[in-house]
This record gives sequence, C-alpha cells and structure tokens, in this order.
Amino acid sequence: PLWRSDLFHRETGFYADPVIGDRDLLEEAVEEAKKHKIHIEAWFEYGFVAWWTGNDMPQYPKGPLFARYPEWLARKSDGSEAFPSGHTGVFYWMNHNHLQAQFFLISLAQEVAKKYELGGIELDRIRYPGLDCGYDPYTSALYKKETGAFPPQDPANAAWKRWRADKLVQFQSNAYDAIKAVNPKLIVSNAPSHYSSGDAYPAYDNFLQDWRTWLNIGKLDAAQVQMYVKPEYLK
Repeated sequence: PLWRSDLFHRETGFYADPVIGDRDLLEEAVEEAKKHKIHIEAWFEYGFVAWWTGNDMPQYPKGPLFARYPEWLARKSDGSEAFPSGHTGVFYWMNHNHLQAQFFLISLAQEVAKKYELGGIELDRIRYPGLDCGYDPYTSALYKKETGAFPPQDPANAAWKRWRADKLVQFQSNAYDAIKAVNPKLIVSNAPSHYSSGDAYPAYDNFLQDWRTWLNIGKLDAAQVQMYVKPEYLK
C-alpha cells in the first residue's frame, strides 16, 4: 500500500511499501487536493494481483502476503502460479474465489474509505489474467460442489467461463455494497478492459470480466475503461 495500512500491517508486518518509508502518500495527495479543490479517488491498482517479481525483496519471492497465505495463490491448469506481467518479471495473483482473499481486498477498500477524505475509490483488475486460471484446489472444490464436476481442462469451456465471470460479478457487488456502507457518497468506479464495437467483448472473452453486467445491476458508478489497444484494432 501507499498509505499507512493497519490492516496490511496486521497481515504482513508491513504498513506500506518499504520504498516510501514512514510517509503516507495517500494522505499527502488528499491534503494537496483539498488545497486546490481537486476531486481525488484512491486507485486500487492491480486488484487481485498481490506481487510482482520486480520488487526487490529476496526474502519474499512471492511477497509477504503469500508468505503467510500460500493457499490464496491463483493457479493455471498445469499447477503453476506465475503469470505474465506484460513487461518484465511475473505476477502472482490472488485466488479470485477464496472468501478470505476477497474479504481482505474489500477490507482494504473500507479502511481507506474510513480514514481519508476521498471523492471515490477505483477498483482495478477485478478480472482474470487470462482464461487459463482458476485451477487452484479451493476453486476446483467450489466448482465441484456447485456443478457436480471438476473444472474442464479446456479453459475456454463456455460454462466454466460463465461460472468464473459470475463469481466476479458477485465480488464486484459485494465490494460496491461494502464501500457504500462506509460512505454512500463515494463514487465506486472501476478500470475494466475494453470491449469492441459489434458483438466482440474481449473483457469477457479474454479476462472473464463481464463489467456491462456490473453497470446494469447498479454495482458500478463509473467505468474508466483501459484502452490498451494496438492501432490496427482501432481502424
């Protein structure tokens, strides 16, 4: 965190990113925003991503959170836990369906909503890194309990995709309600992946992120869409 988080400290022993020392960058930003009458939102960048190997902490190869809760790690169908970052190093993602991991993320958002004078909170990466994810023991057991079968080996299986996307719909709903319970005036936004014109819906098809449903059921106040799109796709 880039704020002084009592919750993060309780779980990991760290109040904030060691790089910032004892500073509280969110508090500093809020104070500057107030001086200039600027609306400010806390951006929960990376969402379910809880570690990047580019962080220089050899004693925590998967980060302090996963050192304590290795069962929170998301997995691919081959059992591996490392996912491409898009740049250098790899990401380690939290299990999207583990209730304790979900509660941890929501509690962080509530902590910020209580402690700081904000205009809103933006959630980020409330999605999967790709279709080949969700094969951890917790998710497999949950899927078996609810459907009677283990997750299909084909990550693109339609029913398996829909099940995982629906779980994220429920998470977004829970996070939205929890934040509003602390401060109903906060804008709860999200930075979802884009969708193309016509019938294409890459946010869902590639990342299981059905954010149009989030809007339609009233669990998202604003969508600040990520448009990382190659020029040839914009023609």
